[in-house]
Amino acid sequence: MRQTRLLVLGYESMDIELVRRWAEAGYLPTFRRLFGSSAWTHYVDPSEHLTGTIWASINSGLHALQHDFFFFRRFCEGSYRMRLARAEDMKADPFW
Repeated sequence: MRQTRLLVLGYESMDIELVRRWAEAGYLPTFRRLFGSSAWTHYVDPSEHLTGTIWASINSGLHALQHDFFFFRRFCEGSYRMRLARAEDMKADPFW
């Protein structure tokens, strides 16, 4: 079976319209090639999602309600103290 390679580039807070304009003008030739030869999407987080949600969705292929990873901080069980989130907090396996 032939292996297929996949590269995911994620640019958070990038102005896609500027990049497209500059790519078409020749200022960003690599982006121009990527736009012309690759699958891509412009993703906008719903306003109720916090930073971190999209990356867990990309890694798992699931909606945030399914993987339960909304932010990089979590409440410590049984208290209101906060801790950094860990990979095992995500309730899904990576799609690969």
